[in-house]
Amino acid sequence: DPGASVTTPITACLNLAVGFMVDELDKEQSLGGPVNPCGLQKACIVAPKIKRLGGEVDKPTLDKLDSLVADSAVQAVDPAA
Repeated sequence: DPGASVTTPITACLNLAVGFMVDELDKEQSLGGPVNPCGLQKACIVAPKIKRLGGEVDKPTLDKLDSLVADSAVQAVDPAA
């Protein structure tokens, strides 16, 4: 299947890296602090690279990243939220 995702050593390493970044950002948020915008930006840059290389971002990591991005957007509009 030409459209199927392929796990290569590179996509596996990138998945590990983005997973670590997202876990750290999630910890920051769960401790009540703001999410590091630079860290969030880096995670949002790495995640699509996995797709471009033919892989898929791990589902739990992608779900957390989507949640962090949504929360960050709310914080940008209403810092008191």
